[in-house]
Formats: sequence, structure tokens, C-alpha cells
Amino acid sequence: MTTPEDDDILSKISIFKPNLEFDNLTKRGDYFAAFTLAVSYFEYLGYKKLRNRPGLDMSKEELRSLSARRTVELLRDLDLITEDTRKDMHKVINMRTDLVHPKGNRFLRFSLTVEQRALIDIAKQCIETLMAIQEAPVRRLQGLK
Repeated sequence: MTTPEDDDILSKISIFKPNLEFDNLTKRGDYFAAFTLAVSYFEYLGYKKLRNRPGLDMSKEELRSLSARRTVELLRDLDLITEDTRKDMHKVINMRTDLVHPKGNRFLRFSLTVEQRALIDIAKQCIETLMAIQEAPVRRLQGLK
């Protein structure tokens, strides 16, 4: 979930250079931060692409309170992302969830499998896809010019 404060903070983080952020985090072995950042980008960029969208009857507050998974589903329902991108985003969200809620005696810094390492690049591609979506114009009240 994002808040108005998140909007301000996220807009200042590296001016949306996810490749640089991910490269720095993964070089340090901080996969927890890398996947957490990716899902934060999904939520924030998803919110920005969904707000003011014609046919979406949700307030900005309702949109801000959506989970990452629900944000992804709305993006797909409105055909703003493909089914493949939806699946990829869910894989990244699942990886983040596994890191946030580890099973057993796992540490946050560990070696990723080849498949898990590929999720870093998938996360970057998903973020680039979200960034490329045209934002809906701001809806104006009738009678205002």
C-alpha cells in the first residue's frame, strides 16, 4: 500500500532508475531489498497508471490501499499489461513474500538459484513495462475549462 508520503519519497528515489538500484543491491547481495523495492515500484507505478483511468470506479485512497497483487490484477483487467507480464509480476511478488516471511532457518542474505536470479531481470522488465504505460489524463469536472 502506498501513502501520499510514499508518492513523494518514491518520486525522489533515483528518479526511477531501477536497473541501477537493482544492480547496486544485488552486487551487495541484498536480495531482500531488491525484491522489496521491485514490489514497491509495482505498487507505486501501478497506482500512477490506474488513477484517473476511465471506467475504474475507485477513489485515489482506495487505489493507494490496494495490495501489490490486486494492483497487478487491475492492470491486467484493464489490459494495461499482458498476461505474461502479470505472471512475471506475481513471480516477483512471490519471491518478495518468501523473503519477508522465510520458512525455517533462512537468512536474508543468501545465494539465489539461477531461476531466482533471473527474477531480478524480470522485475526490471516489469518496471520498465509499467513506466511505458501512458497515464490517463486527469479527469476534469464538468463545466471547468
